[in-house]
Order: sequence, then structure tokens, then C-alpha cells
Amino acid sequence: MIKIFGSKLGSTLRNNWLLNELEVPYELNPINLKERENRKSEFLKLNPTGQIPVLMDGDFVLTESMAINEYIGMKFKPEILGDTPAKKAEAWKWSLWAYLNLQRYFEEGLYQALGIREKNDENLKVAKEKLEVYLDILENHLIGKKFILGDKFTVADINVGVTMSYAKYSELDWAKYPTTAKWLELITSRPSYLKAVRE
Repeated sequence: MIKIFGSKLGSTLRNNWLLNELEVPYELNPINLKERENRKSEFLKLNPTGQIPVLMDGDFVLTESMAINEYIGMKFKPEILGDTPAKKAEAWKWSLWAYLNLQRYFEEGLYQALGIREKNDENLKVAKEKLEVYLDILENHLIGKKFILGDKFTVADINVGVTMSYAKYSELDWAKYPTTAKWLELITSRPSYLKAVRE
């Protein structure tokens, strides 16, 4: 059975969500970051960087949430990754785009809310301004589409959706992004997502 070392939320959510979507049995092994369990020697043997999540499938160990999702998709249902080479490339594009351009700015609000970073209104202001540029791009892309790649739910929706779930810490004005809000509500109402966040 596949084992996931991580948590219910954050980047690990990408993997838990996909495994549930594909109805693949797995075992979630919670790693408490506040208790620094990710710095213990047993965990560092799995991932020397001390980051979560980590997948273990028999003797195979893999880190980085999006690489893990690629492995899960290839092993259990390749079409979830995109059903043509072009769609697969688009899925990767949007996954990386969200991680590189949205997540780091959403994390500013998240880390301040959790007390990981000191409160800094100027940093929040800069993050909000940067987010608005990228969220406009996502909003325009989603107009006329049900999902990121069109009519089919794919790993791109999971990878981008998890990044967008950080928005609750950013005082985002959803009125500016009605299409994005509708898409996010649609994908986070899926049983696979609800199961992942409740486990």
C-alpha cells in the first residue's frame, strides 16, 4: 500500500486528493511540523531536506508533491494527467505556473496568520499586488471553461486548486474573480477533496 508522510493540508493535500479521486487505498502518516517531526532522523532518511510530503510505494521513495502526483497518475490512471501530449504539457504548465507565481504570495498571508513569520503589513501589501496580476490571468483563462484544461477534471485542477486554497489567508476580493471562485467551489465540492481534508 502507498504511504504518504505529511499532513491533511498544505502541499500534501495534492497527493491525498488525487489518491482519493482515483480511489487508490493509501496510508497517511501525519508529520507534525510544529513538533519538528520533519527534522527527526527517521524522517530525514526519507527526505534529507525535511520537507513534506513524501511518498513510499514499496521500496520506492519520492518527494515533491507535484512529482508525486505525476507518479500516482502514471501508475493508476494516466488520463488524469491529460489525455494527449498537448494536454499533459498544459497540465504541467498550469501546475508550475500556480506554484511559482501564486503560491509564494499566498504563503505570505498564511505564514503570518500561523505565526511562522512576523506580522508585516508592507509584505502583505506587496503580495496582494502581485497576486492581483496573476489572478487576472487565471480568471481570464477560466472564462468559458469548466476546468483548467476545458471539460475534463485533471491533475491540473488539483495542483492549482491546492495553491488557490491558500487564498483564505489573503483577504482576497472574490468579487473580482467570479469565474475563478465558481471553479474553485466546483472542484472543492468533489467527494475526493472533502475526504482528503477530513481524514
